[in-house]
Amino acid sequence: MTENDRREPLDAAWLGQYLRNRPPLGWESVEVIEETGSTNADLLDRARSGSIARRVLIADHQTQARGRLDRRWEAPTRTQIALSFGVAVEQNGAELGWLPLVVGLSVGAMLAQYFDSYRTISGVPVPEPSLKWPNDVLVGGRKIAGILVQLTPKGDEAVVGVGLNVDQREDELPVPTATSLRIEQVAAVRQQLVPLLLMELDKGLEQWRTQDPGLATAYRAHCSTIGQDVRVTLPGGGELLGRASSVDHHGRLVVTEDDGTPRVVDVGDIEHVRPRGG
Repeated sequence: MTENDRREPLDAAWLGQYLRNRPPLGWESVEVIEETGSTNADLLDRARSGSIARRVLIADHQTQARGRLDRRWEAPTRTQIALSFGVAVEQNGAELGWLPLVVGLSVGAMLAQYFDSYRTISGVPVPEPSLKWPNDVLVGGRKIAGILVQLTPKGDEAVVGVGLNVDQREDELPVPTATSLRIEQVAAVRQQLVPLLLMELDKGLEQWRTQDPGLATAYRAHCSTIGQDVRVTLPGGGELLGRASSVDHHGRLVVTEDDGTPRVVDVGDIEHVRPRGG
C-alpha cells in the first residue's frame, strides 16, 4: 500500500452506498467535506437553526481541531478520521456523563475487530486497544483517538467529535504520547474504517439510549485507568492522589485516596488523570 493509497480523499458517494447496503442504521445523513476549521464547531453552528441529531459531518482536514480544555492541534491532511455527529440528549446528567465513555467504547470495539482481522492476515502483533477515562482510546499505552462532547446552545442535543489517528508518522503527531495505526504497523485506509466506525457508533448509541446495563460492565473491562495509582488535576490547581478503583453507574471515576476514602470525580471536574508520578 503506497502513501498515496492511504491518503486518498474520502469518497462520500461510496460511503453512502456502502452504508445503505448494510443493516438499517440510525444516521440521518453522512456528509464529507474537504476542509473546515472544526467539524464540532460546524455542527454547533448548524444546531442554531435546526436539529442535528443523527447527522454526521466528516472532514478530510481540520485546521482548528480542538479537544478538552480547548487544546488545539492540526493533523496533516487525510491522515486522520475527523468526524462529528449530533445526538439528542435528555436533561439528565447521568445519561450525558456516559456519552463520551460509550463513544470511546465504540471506537475501541471497531479497532479491536479490525486488529483481529489484520493480525490473522499479516501476523503483526498489534496490541489490544484500551480506554483511558474519560475520553481517550489507547493502543500500547499511547493515545490513538480522542472524543469531545459539547452541548448545543439549547441544551437538548450534543455534538460528539471523534479524532482517530490513522496515517501520521512520528514527526506528524501532536505529542510524543500519541500514536497512529501507521506507527503501530497496521495498514489501513480511512475509506474502509469510516463505515466500520459508524456502524459501531450506531450500536453503541442505541445501547446508551436504552441504558443497556451491559455498557458499564464492558467499559470497566476495557478501561485501563481502573486499577492505576493516579494523580487527578482539578480545576484551580488542586490535586487528588489515589487509586482509580472503578467507574460508577453515572460514568464517574471513583478514586480511593491513600487513607481509604473514596472520592467521585465527574468529567467536568477534572483537567488531567494520569498515572501517579506522571
